[in-house]
Amino acid sequence: MIQHIPIGVSDFRALRERGLVYVDKTHLIQELLDRPGLLGLLLPRPRRFGKTLNLSMLRYFFERRDEDLSHLFEGLSIWRAGEAYRAHFQRYPVVFMTFRDVTAPIFEACWKAIQKKIEALFDEHRALLDAGALSEREARDYRAILDGTADEVLYRERSATCPRTCTAPTARRSSSSSMSTTSPSTLGSSGATPARSSTSSVPS
Repeated sequence: MIQHIPIGVSDFRALRERGLVYVDKTHLIQELLDRPGLLGLLLPRPRRFGKTLNLSMLRYFFERRDEDLSHLFEGLSIWRAGEAYRAHFQRYPVVFMTFRDVTAPIFEACWKAIQKKIEALFDEHRALLDAGALSEREARDYRAILDGTADEVLYRERSATCPRTCTAPTARRSSSSSMSTTSPSTLGSSGATPARSSTSSVPS
């Protein structure tokens, strides 16, 4: 069977399920899990060097969900590493955001696009609000972001503390994606576009 080279595919699941060529980078998961004292990791890469794809890979491995995604990792380095590593599979809440499509000629338009990204992220995790897991003030702020009435200060505060609802600290980076989980370890990478700063963390 001929495997095709992916062009512009930055989603790990799409790449694997479409049977595209994949250079196994899942050893990165093992390296991170082998460093429990790691508080932050900076991965500086130019654009188009697979930062988003790698963070997408981390998300699909660590994110807790009902659907079994083990087929994405079967035969790869992390799956052959042993049960100690597979024990972390789909175990943690994850917050993932990508800024790869946030482009604008002026800052105001860019900020509007970022606001929409934040609103979509909050909507994705609406269960926190519906379950009554937030304080009265947090719930009020959450609703303000969902309905688009929040001021700029609230967007900045809540976008910085959003992962706190999953009890995860974050590390700033300049790149196209972000992810956070319930662990004290953080992962970041940097690219060449300052407007695309974001955060990421993975479990230890």
